[in-house]
Amino acid sequence: MTLLTAAGAPLSVFGRLPEIFQGLEAALAAQDVPPWTAQLATIVGDPGPAGYADMHPEWSLGTLCSDQDGKLYGKKLRDLRPLVNDLEEQSIIGEIWIKSVLGCTGWPIKSNDVFTGPFGGHTATPILFVGNTYDPVTPIEK
Repeated sequence: MTLLTAAGAPLSVFGRLPEIFQGLEAALAAQDVPPWTAQLATIVGDPGPAGYADMHPEWSLGTLCSDQDGKLYGKKLRDLRPLVNDLEEQSIIGEIWIKSVLGCTGWPIKSNDVFTGPFGGHTATPILFVGNTYDPVTPIEK
């Protein structure tokens, strides 16, 4: 979760990565990881549900789930297994992305303004899209 946070907000987290990894190395050597985990939560925040609650999940879920047109509402974990597998194939942190999606299983609200395409067209000025295979959010497919 920390690496995802660093990729999404490099100015606020990336500079702390050496300190974080040195702490992890020391915790592993001492076979005492819980204090390091607590320290990590103070540096980058709690990656669990409690930390997510502090970030106003209704705002994130309102956008994420409503844009999916209720496709995930009421789904069970067994129904989501293909999605989990797909996310894991798309990104090295796919299992983390599913955390956000799980909130949509209890989100019954649908948007009246979901754009489903067509995507494409011609513009007066070309648009340059830049990405890479290991982008944790929008990886280029191999």
